[in-house]
Amino acid sequence: MIAQRYYDKDIPLPLTELVKIYNSSCPSLSTCKDLSYIPYILTSTILMEILLKRILFKINGRYRGTHNIRTLAESFDQFGVETRKLSKEELEFLSIDHSSIRYTLNLYFDVTLTESVIDGLFEYFISIAVSLGIE
Repeated sequence: MIAQRYYDKDIPLPLTELVKIYNSSCPSLSTCKDLSYIPYILTSTILMEILLKRILFKINGRYRGTHNIRTLAESFDQFGVETRKLSKEELEFLSIDHSSIRYTLNLYFDVTLTESVIDGLFEYFISIAVSLGIE
């Protein structure tokens, strides 16, 4: 089956539940000695994709069928939602394509993400979602 290019139905995941899921996956909650960031990378990139697609749905009535969250975030300006300049670390995070990690898993074994940077990025986009009336 060929994936749809554009989707015109909102994702039925409330922001409160998205935040709850994200907070549950944070590495700072782990008590493991040898922490792997792979679950955090997967969870946070998937949740960021959902958040960005919900924003795009609100401002455009549809969203693109892409897993590239950087592309999604950079498309807001064309629909009248101005975004701030993102830091290098934020852009690096947004460049992670969770759908390809399974093919390049070895590249992510030693990756560590700065949780505060990712938290800040989530807070930023959640504030945009709330200001647009997304619940």
